[in-house]
Amino acid sequence: MQEVFAYRPCEFAPTGEMVPLPRTVSADRDPAAASIAAVVAGVSEAEADRGCSSFFSSRTANSLRDVRRSSNGDTVIVDFRNFTDALPEAPGVKSFLPPGVMAELTWTLFHQFPDIAAARFLFDGDEQAFWTWLGGPGTAAHAFTRAMWEQI
Repeated sequence: MQEVFAYRPCEFAPTGEMVPLPRTVSADRDPAAASIAAVVAGVSEAEADRGCSSFFSSRTANSLRDVRRSSNGDTVIVDFRNFTDALPEAPGVKSFLPPGVMAELTWTLFHQFPDIAAARFLFDGDEQAFWTWLGGPGTAAHAFTRAMWEQI
């Protein structure tokens, strides 16, 4: 068994910070994939009782299709089933700042795995579909880098 973390906004965290919430997974499972699967599963009842939250929930729990590394290993490619219908229509859902879903995804990857330099996000194998949802029409698909995350 190994421990991985899903980063979440919690009431007791300083503003703009995310809290690592542990998950125990099989030792043969890729840690980055296990962490992202934990993110999209949402918070547990105990975590919610402690003041942690997520826009991800049981409705998005099975949305992870694949997580793989680039040939040199420094970029992670995260492919989801399109989960947008399972998210609330609320301001800040897509945000890279807490409590947004992009904050949860990027904190989980970059804060936990220092060897990851960039992340690419896809819906059903289509990177442009993900970035169009995130930023609206005309947003070009691109890798989101650690340097970008560090500037937020």
